[in-house]
Amino acid sequence: MKRYCTKCGRISEDGNRWCPEIECPAEEGPALLEFGDYLGDVKVVKLLRVLRSAALYEAEHGKEKVLLKVAHSGDDAAERLKREAKVLAALRPMPLPPLVRAFVPASRPTLPVLLPPYQNSPHLYGEITFRGERKCFIVLQYAKGIFLTDLLIENPQPWHEAAAWLVEDVAEALRPVVGKAIHLCLYPDMILVDTDSKGYYRPLPLDLGLMLGKLEAEQSSAFWLQFSNPAYTAPELVGLDSRKLAAIHPAADAYSLGLILREMLVGQPTFVSKLQRDREVKDAVRRQRGVLSLNRPELPKEASAIVEKAVSLAPAERFADLNQFAAALRKVFGRVPKESVPRPVGQWVVIVVALLILLILVGVLAAAAYFQITAGRV
Repeated sequence: MKRYCTKCGRISEDGNRWCPEIECPAEEGPALLEFGDYLGDVKVVKLLRVLRSAALYEAEHGKEKVLLKVAHSGDDAAERLKREAKVLAALRPMPLPPLVRAFVPASRPTLPVLLPPYQNSPHLYGEITFRGERKCFIVLQYAKGIFLTDLLIENPQPWHEAAAWLVEDVAEALRPVVGKAIHLCLYPDMILVDTDSKGYYRPLPLDLGLMLGKLEAEQSSAFWLQFSNPAYTAPELVGLDSRKLAAIHPAADAYSLGLILREMLVGQPTFVSKLQRDREVKDAVRRQRGVLSLNRPELPKEASAIVEKAVSLAPAERFADLNQFAAALRKVFGRVPKESVPRPVGQWVVIVVALLILLILVGVLAAAAYFQITAGRV
């Protein structure tokens, strides 16, 4: 199997190191699946992204196009993916009866929709041995779009309202878990962005391996932070002693999302992580090297203040959580414009039937009036 270097992005075709970087860990990098590989009855079509704890693929489940997320080797990565499956299952909306569904407009999901790992399976995730390696995976409803990282390569500085609404949407998507969980892994590579018919960004966070509660923070040691991107991790958590993880606060998520917004407003990342080793990125974060001022005179003053508050070095000076951050953005930029969705087939049927009934009634009344007039003349 091919192996992927999470530091330099190079792929080792046969598992042997060929990168000119002496410390490139390509040989120990995650193994990648290729077109035509099967995990159970899920067929891999193509690689979409390699995240810190898993790889994301476009795949086929029977005749259905889906997203396949496969944990990297190791118990920690598998445990994180299992946690994500449980979170998505708990947040999964109840399916509507077919008759009701025909009359309710279809809304775009704000979080990934978990599907069975095997056809008609009651399990949340799948586990299978593939070529001697244990693979843990989940299957998600297909979603189209471009990763925010790639979007910012194409357009590093989107219109400021679009950037604020995108961040607001991500915060709103995570609203159900705010107060119960701390994400700790918000960064552009895990956000898939689609564009609706009016050109508005519609983001979908694709990494929900959340930390659930303070008790687990105390028991989990450095488990969670090993999968976070240090360039988007709050400075107080970079290089944090595992015994102090109980001090992690939801304000760390406000910092990460604030840094993403700041990147879109400035036009470049605050801390460069591409082709950088984690220790170099952590050192830059701790020393705050490379931080550029938010020089955007056309922005409302309140907007600049919101961004600076979100990315404050002191946790107590930030927004307490993502809900407060989203509320502050909403006061300045308003709510994200609602997406217009086509009427369901059932509604069109009702409208057509109602029009036919109306036409019949009008015809009956007209005929009755005609006969009354004719009878009066006789």
